[in-house]
Amino acid sequence: MQEGRQKIGRQQPRPTYGVLVNPQAANYSEKDIDRLVSRLAREKANWHIIKTTVTREAIFQIKKLLHRRPAGLIACGGDSTVNLAARNLIRRFCTLGIYPMGKFNNIYHSLLGNPNPVDAIEHIFSGNHVKVDYGVAGNKFFIGSVGFGLIPQIQDMLKDRRIPIFGIGWSRLASQAASAVETRRLSLTIDEFKFDITPLLLNINLLRNSAGLPLAPMSLEGDGCGEVIFDPETGKALISAFIRKIFKKKYLYGDEIRMYRGKNIIVTPVAGTKMYLDGENWEIKDASVEIEIFPSKIRVCKKTGEKN
Repeated sequence: MQEGRQKIGRQQPRPTYGVLVNPQAANYSEKDIDRLVSRLAREKANWHIIKTTVTREAIFQIKKLLHRRPAGLIACGGDSTVNLAARNLIRRFCTLGIYPMGKFNNIYHSLLGNPNPVDAIEHIFSGNHVKVDYGVAGNKFFIGSVGFGLIPQIQDMLKDRRIPIFGIGWSRLASQAASAVETRRLSLTIDEFKFDITPLLLNINLLRNSAGLPLAPMSLEGDGCGEVIFDPETGKALISAFIRKIFKKKYLYGDEIRMYRGKNIIVTPVAGTKMYLDGENWEIKDASVEIEIFPSKIRVCKKTGEKN
């Protein structure tokens, strides 16, 4: 009788994860980082922690890590941390995990629901992902939204204040922010359409939320288009009422505040103004900002997405 040979299977290599940590994030917690590391250990994974507040150092460490072909890069922080991680994953198969520790967590909220470390971990290790768009505004990468006028002003006003809980609080904040916005006549091009506008609010959203508000509730995560939201003439729309209804998810876009969809957007003249971009405000030096959107380029871990 011939004895059969026992097959010896190859031991599967351990997956490697990068963990990008922003210790200055508004809701940073060592306890939550320990929770994430414990799950990595249970998954029998290797991990490399990049903990720095210096952007150049973080980029250097991320690029060094990517040579090891990691299974994922986990951004532990707010929207700017997610942006920093995502901009290094263009044209790569490495997935992006989001572990929300920011003040607003707009990107997480738009894609994955209410920020929660337990749910975030389940998304990260689900083995599934969704493909999301990214855009370039001038020479700056974004994955969530870009804004002019009202949203940069709200972002500044909420730096040292709590986020409003109720619609009336948002309404008061919007009224104060609108009175502080210096309006100017702009030329707005959306694909083949051109508008001359004097807006208090101008936003380009790839995802739903900006500065804590669901400005683009119909936004689709990987369709290659952005929602362009603006009021054509200052004073025609009551901004405080608009923001209150947006917060309650009851506003219907129409003539007073419009919504268009597009892939290529140009805004001019904007030199000397502020631009909101994924949780940060930037001073614009160029006369115009050209925005281009690229479809389904970043893989974000999500339980209900496609298999990795």
